[in-house]
Amino acid sequence: MEYFNLITKDQYNKILQEIASSFEPPKETLPIDKSFERYSAGNITSSESLPGYRRSQVDGYAVISSDTFSASSAPVYLECLGTLPVDEDASLKSITYGKCYRISTGGMLPANADSVVMIEHTNPVSENTIEIVKPVSPMENVIREDEDIKIGELILSKGDRITSYHIGVLSSLGITEVELFKKLDVSIISTGDEIADIKDAVGPGKVRDVNSHTLLSLCKKYGTNPTALGIVKDNAEKIYEKLRMALEKSDLVLISGGSSVGTRDLTLDIIARFKNSNILFHGIAIKPGKPTIMAKINEKFIFGLPGQVTSSIVSFFLTVLPLIKKLYKNNSSLPFINATAGANIKSTLGREEWVKCRKEFDKDKMESIVYPVYSKSGVLGSFLKSDGFLIIPSNREGIKKGESGNFLPYDLIL
Repeated sequence: MEYFNLITKDQYNKILQEIASSFEPPKETLPIDKSFERYSAGNITSSESLPGYRRSQVDGYAVISSDTFSASSAPVYLECLGTLPVDEDASLKSITYGKCYRISTGGMLPANADSVVMIEHTNPVSENTIEIVKPVSPMENVIREDEDIKIGELILSKGDRITSYHIGVLSSLGITEVELFKKLDVSIISTGDEIADIKDAVGPGKVRDVNSHTLLSLCKKYGTNPTALGIVKDNAEKIYEKLRMALEKSDLVLISGGSSVGTRDLTLDIIARFKNSNILFHGIAIKPGKPTIMAKINEKFIFGLPGQVTSSIVSFFLTVLPLIKKLYKNNSSLPFINATAGANIKSTLGREEWVKCRKEFDKDKMESIVYPVYSKSGVLGSFLKSDGFLIIPSNREGIKKGESGNFLPYDLIL
């Protein structure tokens, strides 16, 4: 029997760097409304400044600030020249000392005005005169012409995953299309004599196919084009043929089950049968998820993932997702938050361990407290009783009550 030769996360990161340096996905240009959660294929910089003119941040009066410096309980009186509509080009209007204009939030300031007095700090005296009871400083309540975005400012970097905020900024700049990396095609194969379709009734010795549906949703979430190719029994020839078909149409293949070293774990030997196959690793120092395989056949990538659902999910986030991001030139990290252990939590020295925990928020201490939810890696219901994973580094044998660590909330990743 062949045993694991575990690699560390650092060693895996080196593999990813080598892969990313030689791989560039094809590109396509799409309207910005179809770019949400896709990956940018290039840098985009602003060709203009925003808002492009000085605008009021409040409802009030556009003034020369020095006119107001003495305003207090003894008011300052200014002549009001009229009201500026919010959509008016006020560049041809101007004020001189002792004058002002009524202005709305978002309105353009007239020439010479350098601040806005809030309406709450004024009182009408007559039809054309107001009193000001509080001074303003230069540029107070004013948005500068390039305060939002400057000419030449980087809006999108190559590899950025496009958010609603990006789409809003692109819209504000009049950018209607964006160049994106084409979605990677991913095939998902579920293996095992015990695996049944989710529509089937199951009896002793059978479980429904959880992994392919879970992996399908994760691959969709992270910007790929996944296809589930169904269930294959523990038959080497059938798995080989299914993998051959998957490689013809996919950039990445995920094989669920059969990745360990038992007599029914066939994935490694099947991959090795392909011409030009290169086993990059078999086994990684994580818990759960140790029996993970990564291989490359020509320019296609294959992962053999553990059949146990928790192991499969952890392996996805520690091996598959980092590859997807690297191929898309994305350097973002997982969204960890800081949390404090509410109990002693043990772990295995030498392997990074992901421990399911429920999270509570201590309002007095203003911190997140997490408590372990122990279960075996094949128990799915424990996800419903927990809120995320507490990550225990490989160089520690656990975390003591009161110590802090990195916590990965489900609602930020799943």
